[in-house]
Amino acid sequence: MRSFALLCVLAVCGCSATSPGAWIGQQDTKAPAPAPTDAKESASAEELPKREAWHGHIPIGFAETGICLGNSKDWNGLRLNWSDDDLGTINGVNATLWAAAGGDATGDVNGIGIGLVSNIAENLRGAFLALGVNAAESDMVGVHVAGVVNGSGHDVTGIGGALIVNGAGRSMTGVHVAGLVNGCGGDLRGVNAALLVNGAGGSVCGVSMAGLVGGSGGSIHGVNVAGLVGGCGGSATGVNAALLVSGAGQDTTGLTLAGIKAGAGRDATGITVGLGGAGAGRTMHGLSLALGFLEAGGHSKELDEALEQMQEDLKKSVEHGDDVEVSDVTKKMDEARRRGERGEADPGTIAGIAVTGLRARAGSMRGIVAALGHLNAKDFHGLGISLCTRIEKAQTGVTFGAFNHAETIDGFGFQVGLINHIPTNPSWARWLPLVNWQM
Repeated sequence: MRSFALLCVLAVCGCSATSPGAWIGQQDTKAPAPAPTDAKESASAEELPKREAWHGHIPIGFAETGICLGNSKDWNGLRLNWSDDDLGTINGVNATLWAAAGGDATGDVNGIGIGLVSNIAENLRGAFLALGVNAAESDMVGVHVAGVVNGSGHDVTGIGGALIVNGAGRSMTGVHVAGLVNGCGGDLRGVNAALLVNGAGGSVCGVSMAGLVGGSGGSIHGVNVAGLVGGCGGSATGVNAALLVSGAGQDTTGLTLAGIKAGAGRDATGITVGLGGAGAGRTMHGLSLALGFLEAGGHSKELDEALEQMQEDLKKSVEHGDDVEVSDVTKKMDEARRRGERGEADPGTIAGIAVTGLRARAGSMRGIVAALGHLNAKDFHGLGISLCTRIEKAQTGVTFGAFNHAETIDGFGFQVGLINHIPTNPSWARWLPLVNWQM
């Protein structure tokens, strides 16, 4: 009570030091309210009046510059306030406890903002520290550190740290670290790390690390590391690693690593490693390694169209300012996949060096392919090594296996193994031990 009384005394002293009759921000209580002139105005007068902020403050300076104690609308310099409400433009240092209850996020804060509970405005530009929330209705630019959430309705640019969430309705650019989630409806650019999820409705560009899921509805460019799943609806370029699944709805280029499965909906180019399996909907070019399965094929033109439509829908949602959740992206990707399954499948191609522990399968194989269990292709060009090789149409090159089958050998080529089968040979040469070739 003593502290409250002292504040009252200071407020009264502040009143007497300003213009006669009222201190800055106080309304004139003697002026009568105009009476309504007709029934229509009388009806509107009965409605709840629009909430008006009180801008009472004690200025120490002149021309809205210097030191301010209270809720000034505009100020340049040091501003100390209990509760920010109806901000205009604040340049300098703004220290506040929280934003007024029921108030809108208005105005711009440019400089340094310190909030015991929150820093909230239309735009926050500079360095901001809050135990609770840093929030901008439009844009947040600079350094922002919050005990709970950093959030913006439009774009977040700079360096951000939050114990729970860093988020933006549109794009996030810079370095952002969150205890749980980094997410935005548009593009996620820069270095982003979260214990659970790094996600974007658009593209992810740069270094992105998450304990569970790292993904985007668009493309991924750079390094994407996730504890469980790393993926995107578009193309992935660079290094992508995940303990379970790493892949892209369209193409992967560069190094793709996964503990269980790595792959691409269309083409995988570069080094693709999946401890469980690796695959591509159309072609695998480069070095492909898997302990389990290597497979190419199954992609359809209908899937391309569905994925392109998905990305266009997400882009329009972001442009219109609609909220885009990770679940929305996942749902649209599932819909695109189901639509693609109804189209005509691409036979698939494996080209380069491919090594797998169990099975390698594609419509066409070109290069060196080794499978401990089974090698299966329609057309084969190169060197094939497997316990069992099966070429359903034409073979060009050499295959080694306990059992080798080729419908025909076109040009130079032969089979080396315990049992070798070429059904288009003369009857006496269709089944031969050790070596067989086209007669």
